Amino acid sequence: MSDIPRKSATPVKAERFDGVFDMVIVGAGAAGLACALFAAWQDNKVLLLEKAADLGGTAKKAAFWYWVPNNRPMRELGIEDSREDCIRYMARLSRPETYSPDLPRFGMTQWEFDMCAAIYDNASPAAELLAEKGALEYRHCPEVTDYWAELPEDKAPKGRVLLPKGACDSMSDGGAVAVRSMSEAARRAGVEIRTNCRVQRLIVDDSGAVTGVEADIAEHGAITFKARKAVIFGTGGFTHNKTMRKNFLSAPVFGGCAARSNEGDFVPIGTAVGAELRNMNYAWMCPIVLEKALNDDPSLVGTFSPSGDSMIYVNRHGKRVTNEKLAYNESAQAFFSWDPATSQYPNLVLAAIWDSRSQRYSASTEYGRFIVPEGVNDAHVIKGDTLAELAQKIRERVAQLAPQIGNLNFGDDFEANLPATVERFNEFAECGKDLDFQRGERPVGAESDHVSAGRQRALLCRAANRRQPRYKGRSGNQSQRTGARSYGHCDCGSVWRRQLRCIGVGTCLLGGRGHAGSHSGVRVSRGALRAQRAAALKPSALPACGLDRKRPLSAQPRNRKRSWHLPSKR
Repeated sequence: MSDIPRKSATPVKAERFDGVFDMVIVGAGAAGLACALFAAWQDNKVLLLEKAADLGGTAKKAAFWYWVPNNRPMRELGIEDSREDCIRYMARLSRPETYSPDLPRFGMTQWEFDMCAAIYDNASPAAELLAEKGALEYRHCPEVTDYWAELPEDKAPKGRVLLPKGACDSMSDGGAVAVRSMSEAARRAGVEIRTNCRVQRLIVDDSGAVTGVEADIAEHGAITFKARKAVIFGTGGFTHNKTMRKNFLSAPVFGGCAARSNEGDFVPIGTAVGAELRNMNYAWMCPIVLEKALNDDPSLVGTFSPSGDSMIYVNRHGKRVTNEKLAYNESAQAFFSWDPATSQYPNLVLAAIWDSRSQRYSASTEYGRFIVPEGVNDAHVIKGDTLAELAQKIRERVAQLAPQIGNLNFGDDFEANLPATVERFNEFAECGKDLDFQRGERPVGAESDHVSAGRQRALLCRAANRRQPRYKGRSGNQSQRTGARSYGHCDCGSVWRRQLRCIGVGTCLLGGRGHAGSHSGVRVSRGALRAQRAAALKPSALPACGLDRKRPLSAQPRNRKRSWHLPSKR
């Protein structure tokens, strides 16, 4: 968030300018930096203005996996990704309500089709130029699966992802690497960069054409810049503008993990000169820690891949509501389910519950994970010696936060339902099939199963040591921002055969919103999280799935095709 206050966005005319450039670019995140580089490489005089004290914006916090169709490494590997097939796939995902595979534009408008075509035609050449110039060298991720690889329209389900070359082995710091390398390249290319410079309004001529910008620079006041060719905005979203969130988004959110400078600056500036806004009611979302969002914690990072196989999300009634291992944007949609009978959002705050095994082997400070290692601030974690004690503490924590979350409280049935929910999850884990939410059945989840299969096999052996665990938990919130799943990190997949045991449990709270939101969770300290068997799973509650409904799930034949049965790599 800038220390320079926002002023009127009404455009003005200027008789003189303090600086003259070919291109003035507002916002120095990934989009602004790339735009400045391409403009400078075409012999333009470029000015890059950033409101914050540092460059990078939200991109600096991201893993920065970038999706490049028909990229050069794909072509060299012989992976076909044709233009028609790729645009059809984009149409299926971006406009499912109008999608038609047989129409020339697949149901998209001309503008939407041209946008998708531009991505296909230019993404790979742009990536190659950035790499060639040393601005953003990359490494190819040939085994990374598209989020929707199972759709028949996705003819190239693997190979489209590139990652900054200098990113660490866990691939979590790609954004910081990309911002650093692109910033250095921009300076080498002669781009003039100014930070702590907030653009307040556009400058127009007598015909209304945009000719420049007026900005406020910290400790210097107003300054004007002329743009001979264009003014380009790459100023991010409006995550940290509460008024815009309420006015534009279709669901309630409690905050977000985008850069603090994301306050929707372009909205008043652009609309003041007639700019058309699109897609204002939607945001790219992921779960985030609720208390961190409520406290405006600038270190907040979205949970892009929740770790822990013996981990579940439950709502205010103590029930699972989603496949916890869905891709982050899809996982976030569970928060906004509306119950018309009670006129409320029953899932607006969720609790993540995990056990000691997930705590021991899946704790991480990367990718916004809420299961954090010992010694790291875990104020969001709720702890209890029994599941009953944990449930009570969750209700108490939510009650403390109620004034900040619309007086939302966990229901009176939470304590009664939670053990049955844990028991049902454990039965699914034993059976090897999630009959409620199909966790572990999508390619994007199976990929991670292979990564962590060896470690998880070891966990089963260690779990035989039945020392007394402690229950732990935490609270969280949903967040509006881009990022990537954590591939290659142990226990990040959707592997079953990992039960939750009610001996030492933990939890935390989470919530929902694109680049802002909340949710919660619980954790068990040791062993697998298995609730006391007070609530037996009734066969009548099972949907038809090819299993014998008269036999308990624990007696069903196990699915021998699951990836967790793969041998460990020594």
